[in-house]
Amino acid sequence: MAAAINRGLRKALEDDPRVVLFGEDIGALGGVFRITDGLQKDFGDQRVIDAPLVEAGIVVTSVRKTGRLVIVHEAPTSFGEGAEIAARVGEKCFYDLEAPVIRVGGFHTPYPASRSEHHDLPDVDRILDGIDRALEYGGGDHEYSPVQAPRRRRGPHGRGHPDLEGRRR
Repeated sequence: MAAAINRGLRKALEDDPRVVLFGEDIGALGGVFRITDGLQKDFGDQRVIDAPLVEAGIVVTSVRKTGRLVIVHEAPTSFGEGAEIAARVGEKCFYDLEAPVIRVGGFHTPYPASRSEHHDLPDVDRILDGIDRALEYGGGDHEYSPVQAPRRRRGPHGRGHPDLEGRRR
């Protein structure tokens, strides 16, 4: 079915120079189901256009209201979707931010084998630590450092989050 849709889109692009495809990740990546695979290469990025993240309006509205943003995803925090979202928020909400954009993601190592990938993925403790970092940033004599350890340690060597106590097992 995907190949048939791709052929139909290709024919429409060939037959009419006014046809433009516009959507999230449909260009170089070919979309989630590879429906548009190869079309940007053949017809150019002026006719097969990767749209900005659809959620950008929601994120910007939230950041303008709260002054903070914590981005969580599975990939390493550099050079990925999280970095792109952080950059866009920085452009659109610079004066609204009360704290740096905090990114929580996988570690900067080669992706592990499937049986141990759960060690690489952000867990509740790492996400809550990121939220704490965003909330604790408040100026004064506190200086932000991206490698700064959170003030409250969690996990096997520290106390757990009070809202999650008893729910872990």
